[in-house]
Amino acid sequence: TLQNRIICYYIIIIKSGLIMSEFKLFLTQNAKKYFSQKLNENNSVYIDLKQSGCTGYAYQFKIATKNIDSQLIDDLYFNISETIKPFIQDSVIDYKKDGLNNKLVFDNPNVSNVCGCGESVSFKKVKL
Repeated sequence: TLQNRIICYYIIIIKSGLIMSEFKLFLTQNAKKYFSQKLNENNSVYIDLKQSGCTGYAYQFKIATKNIDSQLIDDLYFNISETIKPFIQDSVIDYKKDGLNNKLVFDNPNVSNVCGCGESVSFKKVKL
C-alpha cells in the first residue's frame, strides 16, 4: 500500500521556545532512492516553486550546498523555502518511471488545478 511506501517526516519549526507551525512532507521509497543517488554529504535537495506554464507554477528541484537551514529528512538534507511550505504541506514526492520517461512527481493536496500536460499547477488558497 502507499502508506507502507511512504516515509513521513514532521519538521517542527520552533522560535523562542514556541511551536510556530508543523510542516509535513512525505517521500516514497523510490523518491528516497533517487535523491540518495544524487546527493553526497555536502549537498541537499532544494525545493522551490517557479512561475511557469499555463496554470501558474512548476515544482523546481536542484542540488544545493547543505547549509544551516537544511532540514534532515530520512538521512537526506532538504532546503525548502518557508514561503512555499504552505503550498507543499502534506505532499507526497515520488519518483516514477514510465517507459523512457523518469520524473519526480508531487501528489499535493493543496493543488486546485493542473495543466493538461501536467507540468504546471495552481493552488488552493493557503494560510500564510
